[in-house]
This record gives sequence, structure tokens and C-alpha cells, in this order.
Amino acid sequence: MAKVIHVDLFGKRTEKYDFLGADRSRLHPSVSLSPSSPFFLFTCSDQHAGIEFEAFRSITDVLPLCSLGLLTKRDDLLVGFGPEDVWNKVDHFLDSRVSDVVIAKEFGLPLRDKDRWDLSKARKQARAEHKRQVIAGLTYRPFDNRSIYYTNTLVARTNRRVLSNLNKVNSGLVLGRQGAAVGTPVWDVVFCTNELIDQNAFRRGGSTVFPLHIYPTREEAAMGVEKKPNFNPQFLDEVVGAIARSFNKSTLIPENAMPFIDGGPLVEPAQPTLESFGDALGADQGSLESAPKSVEETSEPTFTPEDVFHYIYAVLHSPTYRRRYAEFLKIDFPRIPLPGGPEVFDVLVPLGGDLVAMHLMESPRLNEPMTTFIGQGAPQVEKVSYTDQTVWINKDQTKGFQGVPESVWNFYIGGYQVCEKWLKDRAPKKGKPGRTLTPEDIDHYQRIVVALSETIRIMAEIDKAIEAHGGWPGAFQGAGQ
Repeated sequence: MAKVIHVDLFGKRTEKYDFLGADRSRLHPSVSLSPSSPFFLFTCSDQHAGIEFEAFRSITDVLPLCSLGLLTKRDDLLVGFGPEDVWNKVDHFLDSRVSDVVIAKEFGLPLRDKDRWDLSKARKQARAEHKRQVIAGLTYRPFDNRSIYYTNTLVARTNRRVLSNLNKVNSGLVLGRQGAAVGTPVWDVVFCTNELIDQNAFRRGGSTVFPLHIYPTREEAAMGVEKKPNFNPQFLDEVVGAIARSFNKSTLIPENAMPFIDGGPLVEPAQPTLESFGDALGADQGSLESAPKSVEETSEPTFTPEDVFHYIYAVLHSPTYRRRYAEFLKIDFPRIPLPGGPEVFDVLVPLGGDLVAMHLMESPRLNEPMTTFIGQGAPQVEKVSYTDQTVWINKDQTKGFQGVPESVWNFYIGGYQVCEKWLKDRAPKKGKPGRTLTPEDIDHYQRIVVALSETIRIMAEIDKAIEAHGGWPGAFQGAGQ
């Protein structure tokens, strides 16, 4: 049987060739490896951690319906900072008085490409479909919410089969398949969304979304099919066994919140929102944290789809989880442990819920800014830099956000340094001046700083809670245990 060994060798290429061509007995110090299924890693890894990790369920087994985010291939045309921005760009794109050549140059579009894109034909077809209802919200990058003109004619990959579930009241878990792809030292390819998601929401490797709820198609709705949670029933049965509670699928989502199908909503009136539904229930407006988990009240302890979603989100934000299973998170989707009992489940659910509320920008705590915007004149983004707890947006370092902790400035999600990335995407590019920040932009950035600061705090709380209930892996159990 062949023997597999691992040796670290540093130096020039010629020296490495000489070394490898010499007597194999010189391969010292070396480590013998026993690559095992499913990854057969040719690296040194903690075999005990690998056994633990394999005992958990893959997220693709927990939330079976998933898809990469949408891919426009035409962001400059179809994605904008708001509905009016997008509408005006597409309106100009469809103007028959402007030639195809001019349009192609203005928006950086090819006249034709290998995906059978034909600019002239696309413009003609899109004119017949032009309506504001196809403009939707888009999570473009972490905390960077844009608008998109979402039609099959103009968007290269709509991935509508899955993403149609997110163009209404819903939540989605966003993950990268290979953590190593983004290049950060610690796994960070996790976020959440309540709208459409861009395939390039993370720096590299693609972003895959797992909707919490699945809505019926028009045909299914006509036959009486209702929305359902996107959870593997076997996984839910295992959670029931782990925490000794029954599953209650009732949620905040109204039954008439229908999906966005074939370029437009099934009903013309505005879709219900979590805010409006929260008002009807007497909850704090816009707050997931204060809203009840279930419309139906039961005397017996139960858990809801949101509870499981929040539990998963908390687990994935455990710093110890990310370190302990680092080698495996580099190469595949994360795997989810079952709670060891109701106690650890009960403590992680609200922490995960707090994180979700922060990342969806729905927590009332975001209304308490910890930064101040300073400087005179128009707040136009020229050059982004950071010194003395201030994020500067101009070259002279006279305008910026004061009071940003270094830990927040250096915090990464999806391979992006969030505080820097959000502003850099509004800096000068392609010969165009930087964006002049609106009052809403400034407020949003200040809320991002709070969200990241709270994320750092909550992640530490998650580890403390897990440690108090047995640590890793004692607080959890593998699938089927």
C-alpha cells in the first residue's frame, strides 16, 4: 500500500527540485497522512475534528433548496443605488433614438457574446416589457443594498426558481462553498438577506442562498399549496428529539405574501412587510427581535423555522467553530451540529436572532450611532483611508466618520473589509467622480458601524454560551445521535 507523507519545504524552486530528486530518506521531518473520505486531504489536519465535523449535517442537507445568487453580467446597466437610478438607466438603454454602439460604450456592453446575448434584440424585447414592477431590492455586497432591474431578458442568470422565494417576505442564509476562495485567514463567508442576492456578494467563489421559506408557484397556489419551511424533515425530527419540543411551522409571514413570478408580483398591491406585520401584532416597528416567533399561541413549548434559522446563524458565527473546523470550511459548505439539549438551543436562538436583525439592518439598536460624520462641504468620496479611529473619505483627510473602532474597521465578511469596501464602491472609477453621500448614505454607514460592533460582541457571547454548556463538541451532538 502506498504511503502518504507531508513535508513543508521552503526555498527557491531549483532548491526544491534538487531536494525532491534526492534520496527520499532525506524527507525529514515528515508527517504520515491517512487521507479519508470524503475529502482525502493531503494536508495535516485534526482527525478528531474531522470526525466531529463529518457527524454534523451539511447545510445543503439541512436547507435543501438553494442556488447561487443572480448574475447580471451587466451591473452598470441593471444595478443602481435606488429604484429611480435603475429606472433612468434602463429607460435610456431602451431609447430607440440612441444607437446600439453608443449604448454599448456607455454601459460597457458587448454587442454579442457567447451566451447568445444580442444587444439589439435585447433592447427591442425589453421595450415591450418595460415596467417599474420588475425593479427589486438586491443585496449586492454585505450591507450594500441596491436596486436591480430583474428580468429574464436583461439579467444573464436570474436563478428565479430559488430566488423568486426571496422577492417577498422571507429570509435567506447566504454562504460561500469554499472559504479559502476569499483569501481571509478565518472563515467568514456567511451572511443573510431578505431580498434578492448577487452571485458576487462575496469576494470570490460565489454566494449561495438558502431560503428559509418556499412559496408556491402560481399553479401550485391555485391548487391550494401553501408556503412551507425549507428544512429537511429528517433534520427537524432530529431537532425535535434533541430539544424535546414539537415543531410549529407558523411564522410571521402572512399566507397571502405571494411569490414574485415571471418578472412581476402576482398581486399589484404592495407586499406585506415585516414592519407592517409587526405593527399589526403590536411589535416594535422593523424589529425581528421583539416580534413573536409564532402567530399561534400554544401551551406546549414549541420551536419555529425562525428559531432553527437563528440557531444555525449563531453556530456559524461561533469563533471557536470557525477555528476548530477551519481546514474543512476551506473546501466545502459548513455542517450544522444538533444541539445537545434545549438549554444550548435556547441560549443560541436569541443570539442568532440578534445577529440576523443586525445584518438585515432591522435591530432598534442600530438607531443609536456610535460615530459622527465630520467635515465641511459636499461629502464626496475621493479616497478611503483610516487613521485615529476615523474613516476618511477624501484625500486631505478632512471629511469622514469619527469614532470607528479599529476592530470594526478590520472586520471582514465574505472576504471584504466591510467598512472599507462599502465606501470604495462609491469612490471614483472608470473616469467617473466618486459618489456624493446623501444623508441616507451617511446614516446607513453609521448603522453599519454599529452592526459590526454588535456582531463582534455577539460572536464573543456565542462562544461564552457554548462553553457554559459543554464547549465544542460537548454542547452538541452529531446527526442521528
